[in-house]
Amino acid sequence: MEIIWETVDRLGRIVALSDAGWIHICSRHEDMVGHQQDIRTALELADEVVRDAKYAHRQVHYLRRPPSLRWLRVVVQYRPSEPADWRGTVITAHFLSIRPRNEVLLWPLPSPS
Repeated sequence: MEIIWETVDRLGRIVALSDAGWIHICSRHEDMVGHQQDIRTALELADEVVRDAKYAHRQVHYLRRPPSLRWLRVVVQYRPSEPADWRGTVITAHFLSIRPRNEVLLWPLPSPS
């Protein structure tokens, strides 16, 4: 498995996209072909980061930019890593119009009232 790129997410963790991850994304979600840079942008500049509703060590990075009303959803599996505390690997990415329920917001934190 070769690493295509690494970047730093909104919470300061290193996240990698592997060639196997990219092949998985393109084979399952044909509309993602040509959007590799958008995946990276979604990690670096996510509008929201949430905890995955099903998997404890997965988080979802959402990016929404005009003119599209769809969200880019990038799922990352995190694991403990020395010395960086946590490191992530992109599991999948796809566009969607309606977001799943039961996701817990991690970033941005709500403003104190």
